[in-house]
Amino acid sequence: MKTPLSVIWIVGFVLFISFNVFAQTTQSPYTALGIGDIIQPNLVSNMGMGVSAVAYPGNKNFNLMNPAMLGIRGFFTSFEVGISGERRSISSDTLDQTNGSGNLSYLALAFPIKQSRISAGFGLVPYSYVNYNIISQNQIDGIEEESSVNFKGEGGLNTVFYSTGFHLFESLALGFKVSYLFGSITEETIFDIDQPQSFSSALYESTKVNDFLLGLGAAYYIKLNDKSQIFLAGIYELGNDLNATRDERLEQRQRFTGLLLSTDTIFSDQKETLRLPRKYGFGVSFINSKWLISTDLIMQDWNEFSDPRREVKNPLVKSFRAGLGAEFIPDATSVSSYFNRMIYRAGISYELSPYNLNNEQIYDFGINFGVSLPVINRNAPSLISLAFQYGQRSGGGGEFAITENYFRLALGFTINDIWFYRRKIE
Repeated sequence: MKTPLSVIWIVGFVLFISFNVFAQTTQSPYTALGIGDIIQPNLVSNMGMGVSAVAYPGNKNFNLMNPAMLGIRGFFTSFEVGISGERRSISSDTLDQTNGSGNLSYLALAFPIKQSRISAGFGLVPYSYVNYNIISQNQIDGIEEESSVNFKGEGGLNTVFYSTGFHLFESLALGFKVSYLFGSITEETIFDIDQPQSFSSALYESTKVNDFLLGLGAAYYIKLNDKSQIFLAGIYELGNDLNATRDERLEQRQRFTGLLLSTDTIFSDQKETLRLPRKYGFGVSFINSKWLISTDLIMQDWNEFSDPRREVKNPLVKSFRAGLGAEFIPDATSVSSYFNRMIYRAGISYELSPYNLNNEQIYDFGINFGVSLPVINRNAPSLISLAFQYGQRSGGGGEFAITENYFRLALGFTINDIWFYRRKIE
């Protein structure tokens, strides 16, 4: 089998840019908590239908969330690439800010080992991101000038994963996913007094993480008739004590330019452990020749999270995320109308995030739409997918109330081909 040259060029280009593009994220003050915003691994097609993925079937796509779904795929080899852009406005009693970003969402490849029985896949996806810049103005007793404290952070964690799914019995599939988690988070606390000829003092902290995670998945489907099925699925990601190293130092910098004048290392390459909590989820989907309706619930107890760098009580709580969505194909076999072969999607998502401010848990609500455009190549159907999401994240109450309104646009490419299918000659 000869791999299409276009696919080779796409793989090479995306691998070249992926590690840099992941870092381009929108600013949000909530990313100062924990290890930042947690990103669920989903395709653009899942985003278009309420970010529902645990029980999402389909032999044309790679399910990034549930490895068991690999076991019931067909004989296609699927190469998946997703990119997204976001516009976010942040507001409070004293703040109004708008920012945007674009980044690579995922890069993945799935392939059959035994047709409709065993499939495997690997990929690169972000796990969390940190990007915040918060300035607090204070009055110091005894002097007229104000002081400011600037809290800044950037970075995040990514995963490279390998997953395998097994279709064990007539209606049952199991799977596992091994992920290597890596990345770094840099945080700075900069103290500044508004005086001529003064200097800034900064506390610089850098945390690097590298360790493994193990995830499990299961899926069971019930045939209602020749055209309709119901899928019941679940996932479980084991918690883990992650290996981390930390650098911390005090710096004196020139005001306005940020030029480093002197530094005092507190410690370097100090070994520490971050406790990452377990994650589990459940999903149900219904599918026939025209409709796919899917819903799921994902939970993670961030009370279990621990980070030795924080001496205060952990502000994180249990998170719950629910998604509900549907996709509709008017007529997948139509030869007279391209629009009848297109896939239309819509859905909603709701999350109680792990952030708890002023005794109020932060919520996140989104409305989603999407569409997939079929592209027929010589051997297999491929897809170009678009998804739109408008959402709001808010809560905190009182002076801590911060509202974020965001609009997200995502573009995904699913390139299907037959790479490992042995043809029989009679």
